[in-house]
Amino acid sequence: ETDVDYLEAFYSVPGAVYGKCVIPSVGGGTNNSEFELLMSKSMYLLNSSAPFQFISPAIAGRNAAAFLEEYGYVTTAMHCGGASNYSRNRVYPLMGFDHIYLGPGQYAYVNHYGNRSWLDADNYRDLEEHWTEHEDKSPQFLYLLTYQNHGGYEQNETSYDQVHCTGDFGSLTDDMDEYLTSVKLSSDAFKELTEYYSNVDRNVIICMVGDHAPSFISELTPKEGL
Repeated sequence: ETDVDYLEAFYSVPGAVYGKCVIPSVGGGTNNSEFELLMSKSMYLLNSSAPFQFISPAIAGRNAAAFLEEYGYVTTAMHCGGASNYSRNRVYPLMGFDHIYLGPGQYAYVNHYGNRSWLDADNYRDLEEHWTEHEDKSPQFLYLLTYQNHGGYEQNETSYDQVHCTGDFGSLTDDMDEYLTSVKLSSDAFKELTEYYSNVDRNVIICMVGDHAPSFISELTPKEGL
């Protein structure tokens, strides 16, 4: 329970459909969820927590981007984190993305929430600009992996927290407040993104999924509850 409804904007998007996302790992593993999402393959039989580092051209060739390109889509991949992190600078080209924007230097908009940078709202502005650049090449598939809510969760002074837990979580209370404040910023930014595309004169589908829970989740919830 919190003093602010941090998902209010997220759940007020007109006409949105909500559901659950099954992920391969709970308290970490961005690349695991990314692998399953883009490759339509399960992590279950892979003995690795960083699958992109071991992907061969043969495996990478069948993926969401390649599938959509067969139907005439122009494909774009975006992530403002380090280009070589999880070997994305090697694997995104293997997947055949037409346009790849990796690394901080590829992003025009950078604001800060305290010590956090690369806000979702800024990532969305870059996405909108890249969409506009290729607007005449319809249709498009744009894949954006955001960065704002990456751990750890004591990067900011408590004065930056917009959301506060009403319960006492001991030493994790500050982490919870910063994490949920970040979620609120994501919620607000996502609604703004949907509003931008609701004013575009073409059909657009926006799908948002989370990659995993924060690392401290296991300290709050019994293992069987994860």
